[in-house]
Amino acid sequence: MKKADIVDFRTLDRQGVMEFLKEQMPRSVYLIGDMVSGHENLTMFAALEESKIKGIILYYWGVPGTGIIWILGNHGTVDRFIDGLEEGTFAILVPIESGKKLKEKFGDIRSYPEYIMKLTEQAADNHGGDDVRILGSDDLAQWGYLKTERKTFSREENDQFLKNLQEQTCFGLFVGGTLVSGAMIETGTSEIAVIGSVKTLSNHRNKGYATALMASVVRHCSNNGQEVYLFVRKDNLPAIRSYRKVGFTIVDEILISYLGMEI
Repeated sequence: MKKADIVDFRTLDRQGVMEFLKEQMPRSVYLIGDMVSGHENLTMFAALEESKIKGIILYYWGVPGTGIIWILGNHGTVDRFIDGLEEGTFAILVPIESGKKLKEKFGDIRSYPEYIMKLTEQAADNHGGDDVRILGSDDLAQWGYLKTERKTFSREENDQFLKNLQEQTCFGLFVGGTLVSGAMIETGTSEIAVIGSVKTLSNHRNKGYATALMASVVRHCSNNGQEVYLFVRKDNLPAIRSYRKVGFTIVDEILISYLGMEI
C-alpha cells in the first residue's frame, strides 16, 4: 500500500476537508466549529492517499513553546503522526485507542479519557426562580471570580476572560445578584454548538445550579436549531449525572494527554 503524503490542508479543497471532519464526528466537532469560524491561530496538515484524506493533525498555537494538538484519522495514520511529534510542551487529543502509542513515544506523558456527550432529549427546566442570562463585558469581575475564585487575577487572565465575554456566548446563573454558575459556547456553527467551561462556585455546588444553567443553555441552542455537544472527564461522575439530567448521552470517548504541562 502506498504511503500517504503529508500536505498542508490549505492546498486541499475546503469541502473535502469538511467532509472528512464530518466523517470523524463527534470527535471532530471542535475542529468543524473552528474551520467554519475561520480560526486563524492554527496549522493543519492532512495525510493524503490517492486524493483521499486519511487523517489530519492540527496545531493550535498558544504562548511560545506551547500548544494544543488534535490528531484524527484511521489507526495507522494517527500512529504515523504521533511518530512525527517532537518533544515539547503541549496538550494532545487523540482517539482513545492511540493511548498506548503515545505512551511509547513519550514515557512521561500524562493522560485521561474524556467522554463526548450529545444532547439527545431536552429535559424540562424545573429549577425556577434563578436568573440565567447571557453575560457581557460588564460582568467581567464576576466572571473572573467565578473562574478563579479570587478577587484579583493576572493581566493575562483578565484579557482571556474579557475575550470570552466579547467573542463567545457566555451564560451565567445568578442567585441574589451573585454569579454562582457559568458556561459558554466554546465553538459552533449554525448547525452545532459545543458547550464548555462549565463552572460553579465551590460554596454553591450540589444545589442543582449547574443543571439549571445547562438546561437554559441547551434550550438556547435548541431554539437556534443546533445539535449540542460537550466534553467531560470520564471520572467526573457528578458532572456526568448532571448532564444526563439535562438530556445528554455519551456518544464517544477521546484521550487528552499533557506533556510538560500541569493537568
